[in-house]
Amino acid sequence: MGETCYLKAIIAGILYSHCAFCPEYNPSCSNQHIYSKTKEMAFEFYSWAPETGRLSNAELVYRLTSRDFKKSSPAAVEVVRRGDRLFERLLALRNDQRYFTGRSLMDPTASMLLPIPSERFEIPESKRDWVITVEVAALYLISAIYHGDIHFAMTPLLYDLKLPRENPRRIGNSRERVERARKAVDAWIQAWRQHGLDVLRSRGYHPLSGSNLRWY
Repeated sequence: MGETCYLKAIIAGILYSHCAFCPEYNPSCSNQHIYSKTKEMAFEFYSWAPETGRLSNAELVYRLTSRDFKKSSPAAVEVVRRGDRLFERLLALRNDQRYFTGRSLMDPTASMLLPIPSERFEIPESKRDWVITVEVAALYLISAIYHGDIHFAMTPLLYDLKLPRENPRRIGNSRERVERARKAVDAWIQAWRQHGLDVLRSRGYHPLSGSNLRWY
C-alpha cells in the first residue's frame, strides 16, 4: 500500500469506526454519506498489517482472539490467504465465546451493522445473536477458505433456511444454529481429510452442506 493510499485508509477507518460502530447509528444520520463512501477504504485500513504475513500459523490464529481489532482484522485476511493448512488450528477455537473484535469479515458493500459489546452500551435482546464470537469467526473462515474469498457472504451471520423468509429471527447466531454449523463443519472436515479441498470444491460440497444453514 502506498503512503497516500495508507493515509486515506487511516482517515476512512476513523470515520467508519465513528459512524458504523456508533451505538446510536441510524440510517438518517447526517454522516450516512461519509459512512457509505468510506466503507471500502476502511476495510483496506483494517486489513493492512505487514507483520501479519511473518507470523507462524499458531501465532496467526491466536491473533484472532486479540482484543485489538488492528491485530484480529488483518489476521482473518491472512488466514484465508494461507488456506486449508489452517483448518486444524481453526477447529481448536471451538466453544470460544469471546467477542471477535475484527472488522474484516463484513463485506464492505454490506448495509448491515453488527453490535459491538461495550460497558457503555447494552445490546438489545433482539440483536444478541448478531454478536460475532471467536468460534463463529473460525467457522466462517473455514467457509471463506473453501470459497477462496473472505467476503463470499455479506456477514458472518447464519441464515436458517428452515424458517419462513418473513421470520425476523431467520438471521442470527443462536447457540442451536452454531451447534448445527459446527456439526456440519466437523463432517465436512472429515471429508476434507480424506479427499482434499479441490475435490470437495469440484463436488460443490461446502462446509455447511446438510445443515440447512448458509452464511448471510
